[in-house]
Amino acid sequence: GLGEDRVRSLVAAGAGAAIGASFNAPIAGMLFAMEVLLRTFSVRHLSAVVVASVAAAVTNTTLVDSFSSAFPEESLLRAPPYVLEDARELALYACVGLLAVVAAYALLRMLDWTEQLGRRFGRHGWLKPLTAGLVVAGIGLWEPRVLGTGQDFVAEIVGTTNLGAEVWGVLLLLAGLKIAATSSTIGAHASGGACMPSLFIGAALGAGFAELVGPVWPTSISTVLRPGAFAVVGMAAPF
Repeated sequence: GLGEDRVRSLVAAGAGAAIGASFNAPIAGMLFAMEVLLRTFSVRHLSAVVVASVAAAVTNTTLVDSFSSAFPEESLLRAPPYVLEDARELALYACVGLLAVVAAYALLRMLDWTEQLGRRFGRHGWLKPLTAGLVVAGIGLWEPRVLGTGQDFVAEIVGTTNLGAEVWGVLLLLAGLKIAATSSTIGAHASGGACMPSLFIGAALGAGFAELVGPVWPTSISTVLRPGAFAVVGMAAPF
């Protein structure tokens, strides 16, 4: 009996609290809830979302501090310190953003294609999850790093300072395979989401781009391109 408007506020508050606690980012949680879910910054929604996001982040931090052994510190989004010493490097980050646009568009188009393909099974709908499962299994047998959330892979990429110039092709291939696996899973209405896959795809794209252009980047510049930094930018763009 609360009414639709108040229920919307509570749903947004819960989502903002989840993000605020998961990433220890209450401001980001609040902005996500207001901008993406409610699509308004109305004051009548703002108070509930802000209180929930901050309270969740504070509660999470308190639990981690009090029970550090039971709640190990999350390392997914931690990267070595990085200082931008040459502004020309920003052009490379812009290129990563453009690559992310291409990857995100490919993911959405392939997702639409798999969903439309699934409708063609008609009364043999059981073939849709079976086919998608075989596709994902085939990809996983060839490249197991594509399976699952990819959290360990992302953590490894973000925390690295040097991957080797020869791995850029592998990283770009991993991004493409993740797009195919994610589209097959979601298109078949199987259990899975697009949040972690988008981070996986972006990290692979960013790090792969850094390793690709690193050898031809002007040697007169003292700054060495760090794939971990490009991975962080790559993660943000498709997300």
